[in-house]
Amino acid sequence: MNFKTVITLLSVLTLAGCGGDSGSDSDAGPNTTASLAGLYLGSFTENPSGTNYDLAAIVAPNGKSYLMSFDGLRLYVGSLKGAGDVISGTVRAYDFVYANAFLVVATDAAESVSARGAFVPGDGASGSFNSNKGQAGTFSLNYLTAESEAGASFAQLEGRWAGSDEDSGESAYIDIAADGAYSGADSDGCSVSGQISIPDASVNVYTFTYQEVCPGLGSYSANGLMEVEQDDEDEVLIAALSGSGVAGVYLLTKEP
Repeated sequence: MNFKTVITLLSVLTLAGCGGDSGSDSDAGPNTTASLAGLYLGSFTENPSGTNYDLAAIVAPNGKSYLMSFDGLRLYVGSLKGAGDVISGTVRAYDFVYANAFLVVATDAAESVSARGAFVPGDGASGSFNSNKGQAGTFSLNYLTAESEAGASFAQLEGRWAGSDEDSGESAYIDIAADGAYSGADSDGCSVSGQISIPDASVNVYTFTYQEVCPGLGSYSANGLMEVEQDDEDEVLIAALSGSGVAGVYLLTKEP
């Protein structure tokens, strides 16, 4: 996964720490955060330009969230919460700085984005957002029912997952055990390890820890969320992670 790039960035950049809260404490209504859990696909529009960008989201039962915009070249990390039929939260923005066929690396943009809107469980959410850098606009996210409710199990994860990039020659793999522990390596000689957990077996969202060690460069620690999708004939593991001012998204395919 060439997270050697991440470790190099950590050694040469002064990065702001992750921040953000989970929204206003004044929200009324019962706590419905757990009902937000799942996978979403939609878009957001910046005002006043009217520019529209894609937006995909992974939300854990505790509200931890990763939102990705490949059009906007950004990853957003933070927490969302539900109070009755209202969704709110604050996320930190990360700008894409490196990409190959199976990995995107992003660094802290020092921008905090707050969002608030209406939420319908099993349907989606829409509302508005604004940032501490003056950006504002609207968003809409549609709940992906089949993908979200496919469930989670270590049996589905067990095995080898790998990715490669023909142009750069980079490659990586992880081997996931029956208990969710995993280890692996990449073509740069870096080793990775961590533990995957299942917060709710009915939802296709996993949490995980991540540790990478690269000879001569040091280590990188993170945590994140992952999900599994069926892409034509392949099973694809999509994971988003963040730590120490650096975030990333990677896609690995399950080997036979």
